[in-house]
Amino acid sequence: MITDDGKYYLFFHQRFSDRGVYHEVCVRQQFLNENNWLVTAVYEYKSEKISIYEEAEVIGDYELVNHGNAEKDGNMIRTQRITLQKGGNVSGDMTGTWTMTKGDKYCYVTFKFNGVIYKGVFFRQTNDNGEKKMTFTEIGKNNLNLWGSSVFTSIDLTASWPKTTPTKSLSALIIVKAGETYDTYAINGNPVDKKINYTINLFS
Repeated sequence: MITDDGKYYLFFHQRFSDRGVYHEVCVRQQFLNENNWLVTAVYEYKSEKISIYEEAEVIGDYELVNHGNAEKDGNMIRTQRITLQKGGNVSGDMTGTWTMTKGDKYCYVTFKFNGVIYKGVFFRQTNDNGEKKMTFTEIGKNNLNLWGSSVFTSIDLTASWPKTTPTKSLSALIIVKAGETYDTYAINGNPVDKKINYTINLFS
């Protein structure tokens, strides 16, 4: 479906092996990559809005699914693990390179694995457990679709943060504008003045 404001949505139904003909209607957002091919969001639509991100928001470890084009037996597709490194290298179960380009409304991402180019977008989403994850969705010149979901929790410090009791540490990617500090929170005991990965302890 294409809405009046130019957004794309994919509607489909999902059936379950133990529920007969029962099904649920699902909705996922879609976006145009740099080559104007549609790519589909990793998680269901939860009113999130795609945005433009910084490199520090996307580097890190991801679970990756290669949907292939010949999965017909109903078996689960194997999840792989990759790391997007600062500087453009990809390591892990698949190795190659990655680049990010900022568009007008969102960030394009390009991967190169074994000589094949994949193009898509980055998108911060909420997964089925309510956790914020950075994701990417891409399609390659070989017509294979790749989905990635970050292992790290994706946090945007420009949003309002609720105070919590100091009962746990949260390993997360946090984004802080240069020169700003957050006295309410102890972030590894260090002042925050640049974009970087931290373990953060939230204190009331």
